[in-house]
Amino acid sequence: MASGVIGTDRKMNHGVAISSIIQADENTQVELCKFPDGSGSLFRLAFLAAGKGSPALRALKSILRIILHPVDFLKWFWYGHQAKTSLVVLVMQTLKNSLTFKWNGKKMKLYNGDKDEPIPVFIPEGYDILKRLAKKTNGVSVSALTETFFNMATTAHILGGCPMGETIEQGVVNDRFEVHGYQNMMILDGSIIPANIGVNPSLTITSLAEYAMDCIEPKKAET
Repeated sequence: MASGVIGTDRKMNHGVAISSIIQADENTQVELCKFPDGSGSLFRLAFLAAGKGSPALRALKSILRIILHPVDFLKWFWYGHQAKTSLVVLVMQTLKNSLTFKWNGKKMKLYNGDKDEPIPVFIPEGYDILKRLAKKTNGVSVSALTETFFNMATTAHILGGCPMGETIEQGVVNDRFEVHGYQNMMILDGSIIPANIGVNPSLTITSLAEYAMDCIEPKKAET
């Protein structure tokens, strides 16, 4: 679930990009992501957030907010692109799940693993944190426009795809992240992480990369 708070009454983008995690429940983590001044175009991909309901109902709720809460709409219009008074609220869960890309003849869709079920677009626990944060900062809660109006889930970190295995029949890489059958080729990104960790994977990828580098034999000096 990709969402955010814009038009707050205070500066929000001080400090490092990702500085804190809110534990909404045992399975749900919420990360607050900041962007430097002048780089707020990402927020223009969002619109007034809507609560739970069917895709059509959520889209209707978002439109009704313009009528019932015109100040929210004006804040979105005037301040929705300013990173200084905005935060990305990234909602992630550690529940066991996986993504499958399928082409239905017209467009690519995301499904929940091998099940022919779309992955959840609306996460109630994350929405609750979003609303509370907006209220505390006198800001406006927003969600990815594609989630609200097209019922399309948003993911920032796709993991997996290059599993580890002892042989080429069992996996793509070995225990040193070397690609089977390709000398001096390694894979060191999110595709080697085998499970959903529910948080930003940057540090996990970094630690795996450092381990892989330690496994490389020092180059012998030429004499």
